[in-house]
Amino acid sequence: MLITDIINILGNEFSSIYCVNRQDQYIQIYRHLNENTELDELMNEKKTYETVIQKYIETNVFEEDRNKMLVATDFNNICKQLQLVSQFTIHYRIKNGNDILRYRMKCARIGNADTFEKIVFAFASEDSDIRLDELGIMNLSSTGEKRKSIFSLLIK
Repeated sequence: MLITDIINILGNEFSSIYCVNRQDQYIQIYRHLNENTELDELMNEKKTYETVIQKYIETNVFEEDRNKMLVATDFNNICKQLQLVSQFTIHYRIKNGNDILRYRMKCARIGNADTFEKIVFAFASEDSDIRLDELGIMNLSSTGEKRKSIFSLLIK
């Protein structure tokens, strides 16, 4: 399975999906939904992961969660964590006008723990998932199985 196949499947669940090269930290955009024009400009200027994530945290993440996010999203910390596990999720909140929304960032390595060269970062609103589930639109059992099988492919 190609990375684009994996990302196309993830696109059903995640609003923004990126692939970052571990060596140079440059971002390849697969799906980008963001209303922050400053962040869009950074993405178009081909800035590194560290530059873009710091701007994202500064402009989007709820103030009380910023320090936690800065540590959790540090590229070296992510790489170390992905040497231990194939994927993990970071939960945080963003401030959107007067609303505080819950989000998650999924990090997954492509390849094995010792030699992976690319990392997939996928972002989704947890509030949207909860609303869809309450409406009975989201089938968690099939989504969970899909998620499990997709991410098991990432580590092979």
